[in-house]
Amino acid sequence: MKRFLKIFLIIIVSVSMFTIFIEKNVYANTTTFDKEKVLSPEKQAEYDRVRNRNLKTLTIDGYEINPVFNKNTVDYYLTVSNNVNSLKVIAVPENSGAKVTITGNNDLKSIENDIVISVKSERGITKTYKIHVTKQKEASISLKSLEIANAKFETEFSSKKYNYNIEVNQAEVEPLKIKAKANIDSANVEIIGNDSSLSVGANIITILVSKDNEVVTYQLNVKISTLREVVVNNPNNLFAGIKLGVSKIFKNTNSVIPALCAIAVVLVIIIIMIIIKILKKR
Repeated sequence: MKRFLKIFLIIIVSVSMFTIFIEKNVYANTTTFDKEKVLSPEKQAEYDRVRNRNLKTLTIDGYEINPVFNKNTVDYYLTVSNNVNSLKVIAVPENSGAKVTITGNNDLKSIENDIVISVKSERGITKTYKIHVTKQKEASISLKSLEIANAKFETEFSSKKYNYNIEVNQAEVEPLKIKAKANIDSANVEIIGNDSSLSVGANIITILVSKDNEVVTYQLNVKISTLREVVVNNPNNLFAGIKLGVSKIFKNTNSVIPALCAIAVVLVIIIIMIIIKILKKR
């Protein structure tokens, strides 16, 4: 037992010394380097403003895009009825001086369409957002009803509406209790994405209604607003946390990393040699 404690103490001391070395050397160097490159607050704000080509909001009148809009997300999806030929897209830039151009929304012809939203900054830098629009084929099948336990629909269900934003306010949500019934008893209803992959934030669940060669798709954009219970004694979670911590330590380092890795390898070898030596003395 005493030998085990000695080994444990050696490992703790070694790791602590290595961590102190990183804090004193790596962070000191990177902080000094970063300060030299930082602009004054006023110049930085102006620099960001004239180069800003992000959208502040992106909506389609009467519809809900999937996933929920985020300025850093550039691809969105929407399913509409076959008789829809145009869509009113509202795109507002973060910087009022940026120019927004929208194409592809007034002439929806084929089954698959792309609406392109280009945002050009004052400095002429362009960022492109896309809404991938699928026109649903005319079909004799559809959903007759759709119910989800403990879920809040932003809009009421309609068999001719194929996209829904839903919010779930509960901790355990895998899977959701979904009741989807087709208008024809012989039609098959398949739910995709309602499994353990659901996580806090935005999720997409797809419902396929099919019969013979006909297929109708419904998209559910599910926002889970509460955290799940985390099992703290799961070794996989522990290793993931350690890995994340190490990655943060080495963030913004370049040439220093190889040297630190070499030191870490030597340190591990020394610890292993000490352990072997102690075990041989038993």
